[in-house]
Order: sequence, then C-alpha cells, then structure tokens
Amino acid sequence: MKIAIIVYSYTGNTLSVCQQLKHHLDQSDNDCIIHKIEVNSEYDPNKGFNRFSITSMPDPTGYDALVFAAPVNAFTLSPVMKSYLRDIKPIKNIRTALIVTQHLPYPFFGGNRALRRMKKFCRMSGADVTGGVVINWSRKDRQQQIDKALEFLTDKLKAEN
Repeated sequence: MKIAIIVYSYTGNTLSVCQQLKHHLDQSDNDCIIHKIEVNSEYDPNKGFNRFSITSMPDPTGYDALVFAAPVNAFTLSPVMKSYLRDIKPIKNIRTALIVTQHLPYPFFGGNRALRRMKKFCRMSGADVTGGVVINWSRKDRQQQIDKALEFLTDKLKAEN
C-alpha cells in the first residue's frame, strides 16, 4: 500500500512520531513516504498567531492512504495544519489517519479539540477518516503511548484493503 505521512512539526516532536510510524509501516510491506509542510523561516508559533506562509505544500493525491500529523498550538490545532487542510485538493475516499502531539499531559488540554478539527477538515475534503491519536509529550509513558498509537494506526490504515 502506498502511504503518505504529511506532517507539520515545529520542534521536531511530531516529526519523530511520524518517523517511527514510517518505520513501522515500512516493516509491514508498505511504500511509505514522509512529506513535511514547511513555512517561512520567521514564523514562531510561541509568539502568538503571527503571520506565516506555507512554502512547501505536499500533494495528498495519488496515495492509497494518508496520515496527517500536527502539534497542538494554543489548545487547538496548529494554524499551519489548519491552513494546509483548508487548501488541499479533494481526497475523496482515501483512508486517512490523524496524529496530534501536545506538550500538556492530558488530551483534554487541546489534543482532543485539535483532533476534532483535523477530522472536520479532512471530511470536508472527502477523506475516509478511520481514526486518530493524541500523544502527550510530557507524560512519563510517552513511548508506550507512541507504540500503542503505531499499532492502532497501522490497523486502521490496513483495514478493508
């Protein structure tokens, strides 16, 4: 199965989860690639909602499955991923999974909201959203969360294929 993982990561934490997912999916005989959403270099999400422009807009078409991954920013979905998902080409009926990372230890501190927003935008584009996970970066059991998420997402992506 040809899978694209499309990620926006400011600190590298979200990207590291995607790299682990890619490795996991590649071991299951998938053809998996990571595409990063890039923004102008002066953008800093820690300085409020300053302006940004997307300089690399990955094309989500032509894949059997997609994974979108982004961090929480100010208790909601990163504005970069929100902007990307608003502007993507239709992805009708493409099996799609979602990953959200956040620093705070519980999903109700923005992770669940970010996941709902991602799901809404993906469904507006026609995607078949099969599941999503929130990784809480400051929890001591972070790696266990990631391992469990990798298994969950792999099962969701391969179901009915």
